[in-house]
Amino acid sequence: MVACGGGDSSRVAWRDLELTVPDGWTVFEEEDTRLSLANQPLGAEIDEDDLPEGEVVAMFFTHRPGVTPGEWRDHIEETGATLEVDEATEVGGVPATRLQFLTPSRDVAATNRELVVVVPARGVELLAQPVPLPGDDDAPGTFDRTVATFDEVIDSISWGVPIE
Repeated sequence: MVACGGGDSSRVAWRDLELTVPDGWTVFEEEDTRLSLANQPLGAEIDEDDLPEGEVVAMFFTHRPGVTPGEWRDHIEETGATLEVDEATEVGGVPATRLQFLTPSRDVAATNRELVVVVPARGVELLAQPVPLPGDDDAPGTFDRTVATFDEVIDSISWGVPIE
């Protein structure tokens, strides 16, 4: 990971992309095919007894060659989720597809709103979502309050030379 200076936020380089990590957020997972960041420490950084408090949101970047928006549309349909947004967009000047969906649940506490951005030319998929904790019954509301931050991260992405 490479963080570049200036202000409280930092630039992070992963594979062939760079992005700005929002102020107060942390990178909690970095592998060759995966980058994960969140507004609170997650993953191996925390003990089960030290669960974060308040609203927890995360973004997961995965390198998956051959990924298509159609795979995600199929997944959304198969899980019975409600597709709320399906639109062509660009990420750092590269064509992409933005899919936003509401995941159903028998239990209101498990209902969640999620965002997937697929960039086929770079083999990258990005999942942005709340991370509901026990007793959290407002994950869709958390998403709505955080979507602007998700968009800021997406808008900050720039690409370098593609990595195979």
